[in-house]
Amino acid sequence: MRLATILVDGGPVVFVLEGDWALAIDDGSSMRDVAASGPEGLARLSAWVDARPDGSFQPMTAVAYGPAVPDPGAIYTFGLNYRPPGVDAARDHDRPPRPLVYGKLPTSVAGEGTILRWDPDLTMDVDAEVELGVVVGVDGAVFGYTIVNDVSSRDPWLDGDQWLLGKSMPGFCPVGPVVVTADELDPT
Repeated sequence: MRLATILVDGGPVVFVLEGDWALAIDDGSSMRDVAASGPEGLARLSAWVDARPDGSFQPMTAVAYGPAVPDPGAIYTFGLNYRPPGVDAARDHDRPPRPLVYGKLPTSVAGEGTILRWDPDLTMDVDAEVELGVVVGVDGAVFGYTIVNDVSSRDPWLDGDQWLLGKSMPGFCPVGPVVVTADELDPT
């Protein structure tokens, strides 16, 4: 199943997507609520979608996406967890024995199309990296996947050896626009 948070009258509403068509989950659930409902909740949602009368899905024209998960409880990220292309394990001496775990503040989350701005007096060395976002549901199980843009300030006073500040400025974590449930995508 593909899910998105779409802004309706300025507020976030979760939609089920099928091709270019969308169906609002009109019970006030957030993406976090849907993810927290677990496999049973996803099965109930699927049955609810299947029971909708013809014509319930609306064409997706001129929608404004919000962040796929606009209100994450926590954002954990992993750094230095892969080898550069073409480098085998025996020659990869720069990688630590285990990945670095760091966080991004929930206030860094932004949606698709958001214009990213920062104070040039604070940082001029900003870059971005596309990452696979894993949406965790109930009991730590993978609910689904999205894309995340891991925006970072590389200035020494914001990045250094503690990455939280350089990675958590407002808007430095664009998310989505779609969550694809774990049963629909094999991330390997």
